[in-house]
Amino acid sequence: MGLLQHQFSKEFRDIVDFVYNQHFVLDQKLKKEYTDYQKMRMREDIEYNLSFLEISYRLDDKTIFHEYSLWLMSLMMNLMPHVGLTRMKEKMVLHYQLMKEAFKIIKVYDNIDIINQMIDDAILSTNNFQNYAYDAFVTDDRFGLMRRKYLDYLLKHDSKSAMNFIMELFNAGFTLDEIYIDIIQKVMVEVGQLWHRGDIGVAEEHFITVATQSVLSQFYPIIFSTTKKNLRLLSCSVGNELHEMGIRMISDLFEYHGWDTLYLGAAVPKKSILESIESERPHVVALSVTMPQHLLLCRDIALEIKTKYPDVLVGVGGRAFTMTNEIWKTWNVDLYATDARKLIQLSEEKVIRVD
Repeated sequence: MGLLQHQFSKEFRDIVDFVYNQHFVLDQKLKKEYTDYQKMRMREDIEYNLSFLEISYRLDDKTIFHEYSLWLMSLMMNLMPHVGLTRMKEKMVLHYQLMKEAFKIIKVYDNIDIINQMIDDAILSTNNFQNYAYDAFVTDDRFGLMRRKYLDYLLKHDSKSAMNFIMELFNAGFTLDEIYIDIIQKVMVEVGQLWHRGDIGVAEEHFITVATQSVLSQFYPIIFSTTKKNLRLLSCSVGNELHEMGIRMISDLFEYHGWDTLYLGAAVPKKSILESIESERPHVVALSVTMPQHLLLCRDIALEIKTKYPDVLVGVGGRAFTMTNEIWKTWNVDLYATDARKLIQLSEEKVIRVD
């Protein structure tokens, strides 16, 4: 059995209860350091942490939990800098040790050795943690200052100026690909990092996302007026995935480049995806995953698509894949890309060969 598959099983509750309760037994300081709200969130976080361990185990990709342990340590330091690095390391190492102890007592996985290896790696990463490095939000390339200016408008809640600025760039000769990929996409990555560092809150992040969707909508008359190539794309986010802006932007650019697109949105059930493929017969199906917990479902959907519709090209992408050891190479998929520009190029090359 697994944690994702049996989230409400007795074994799952027992694992969470054990780790949660033992934290306070072994670390008496926590009772004073944590408020009631923080204790509630701590329990939720234990469930969340275990879900990453679970998906790493089931996909046989230790990189997922390794990358998550780095991300988690950085997040905790940003959320609670007053705790200090040494104390935070102590807390996280204890957390992982309690996870190991719980799995010894409560039978959940057949191969406990792999679980122990992943947890030991997380402990090592935590002890060696110094500073989780992000890709720089560079200002020394052709688009850097434009990204900075656009983001500054949004951080000031000046949606109108942000919208006008992006349209000015387009009217000045910047291509839609450049605006979408080199400016907007990288700004949204930076926004996520600002949240992770604690520089902005959830409300601010959501405002920027919604404002940017409005900015991009002004290009729809242009996007939908291009000459079509008799090529069809179906795209969506899989599972209970609510992050859908990236795949929406990809769909926009496919449409702009002459494809007919059917964008299904976020949290699309597998049954609905398959029904849409049956009725629409797309050349390419693009599946997006942001949270690694949905990778397993993505793999299963891709496999079923290729089994039922072998001539349909299946492409995958999204932030979750960047946390893996190139796991898509072991799947029955045809395409992987980190941005729309590359995905369109690969799709048109392969569609020509298939057709």
